[in-house]
Amino acid sequence: MRVCLYLPFLLLASCVGPDYERPHFPVPSTWKNHSLPYSNQQSVDTTWWHHFHDPQLEYLIKEASKNNLDYLTMLARIREARATLSGIEANFFPTVSAVGSGTKLFYGSKVPINPASFASSASSSATSVGASSFRENLYMAGFDATWELDLFGAIRRGQESALAILDSVADNARLTLLSLFAEIAQYYINLRNYQNQLEITQEIITLWQANLSLALDLEKAGLNSQMNTESAKSALDQALATLPSIEANIKTAIHHLGVVLGKEPTALYSQLLVKGKIPYTTERVIAGLPFDLIYRRPDIRMNERLLASATAQIGVSIAALFPQFQLTGNYNYEQTKLGRVFTPGSQFWTYGLNFSIPIFDFGKIQSQINQKYAQKDESLLTYQKSILTALEDVENGLINYASESNRYNQLQKQVKAQEQTYQFTVSRYKTGLNSYLDVIQTKITFLNTKLIAIQSQAKVSLNLVALYKALGGGWETFDPIDDDSPQASMFDASQNTD
Repeated sequence: MRVCLYLPFLLLASCVGPDYERPHFPVPSTWKNHSLPYSNQQSVDTTWWHHFHDPQLEYLIKEASKNNLDYLTMLARIREARATLSGIEANFFPTVSAVGSGTKLFYGSKVPINPASFASSASSSATSVGASSFRENLYMAGFDATWELDLFGAIRRGQESALAILDSVADNARLTLLSLFAEIAQYYINLRNYQNQLEITQEIITLWQANLSLALDLEKAGLNSQMNTESAKSALDQALATLPSIEANIKTAIHHLGVVLGKEPTALYSQLLVKGKIPYTTERVIAGLPFDLIYRRPDIRMNERLLASATAQIGVSIAALFPQFQLTGNYNYEQTKLGRVFTPGSQFWTYGLNFSIPIFDFGKIQSQINQKYAQKDESLLTYQKSILTALEDVENGLINYASESNRYNQLQKQVKAQEQTYQFTVSRYKTGLNSYLDVIQTKITFLNTKLIAIQSQAKVSLNLVALYKALGGGWETFDPIDDDSPQASMFDASQNTD
């Protein structure tokens, strides 16, 4: 009973090991590379794909959020981490077990036990065998209980570590979702790029075929050299050589998108084989502030939670240096006849306190503590590197998006100029001032410039997707953790302690 009196004080014992505090690293107050129209708002777009105004792209992203196998795998890992946490939290409470046994006792004549002592005290069910042998049945049923006292916080530190691991797994799922959306957008943009390239390339091939036909006619008439004819053949062959790779790229992109959506590779043929516009937008980029990146990017959040887990594990290891206490007890019934096990007077019970203290282990526990400190330092460096990498990704994304946008604007001017040149050549051809060969050559030049421009347009959109991925926005719409769950608010609550 005295143990019960001291129990409240024992449960108030402090946790050993360092308490976790999220480290702070200096970050710039603003982004340096934002020459394009840019907004410095606090909140980054969480549905950036809507800016492309492409229903097909929005459909693909929505379907992937429900059916992508990598993401579903991460959701299973979240459930696994929750179960692990529940198992660790169960250690705070006593373990009660129902026990029972049925035993047949037999003592031979040579066993150094006086059978007479059994004969005098055993029930009528005892049976003597020979002069000094003894046989008896024994039945037992009851309950056993154990309760480990968390005096030095080993269980509590383990709970802290498991909760941080759960948060890190959830952030890893968010990272998977963010990467998934960016991957879908990039493959879809490339698909539309290839389809538009194919259309223009086929038009160029038609023109080269007309050019070759005209060159052959002129050669037969003696108005053209064989060299010019061979040059026309070479140009046609070169254009034809680009077709197979473009056609293959179209189908491989569709295959990948099908697999990403959890379908067989050709499942999206009917939806995506028809040519569509390249997704493109000129809307303002909302990049937020560098400081907010630390709390938004899933990879940074995940590494921060892994650091918290590693810190808590130090306390688990240090607790092994201190005594471990365990309350034990049982309440049982025992009888020699099965039908009389629970009769009054057949019960017996015990309770007590067990403890163990490490005395000498050749430095085993200390080496484990040193290992946990090293793992914590490793996690700290990984966390710091993830911040620097994220800052680099955003700065690179801003400058790449800006530079390619400027290039595309210049190419659009060239396309417009080449188109005007082509129209002017057609007008001169109609008045007899230019040959039809001039018309063909001018249009081929115009289409080649247009081909370069659409490739640049696609690259602008690809760079924009990479920028939004670097900014870490997009997972919030399909957050794998419910908003009202303790795990969902864990990271946000930790921000308020600073």
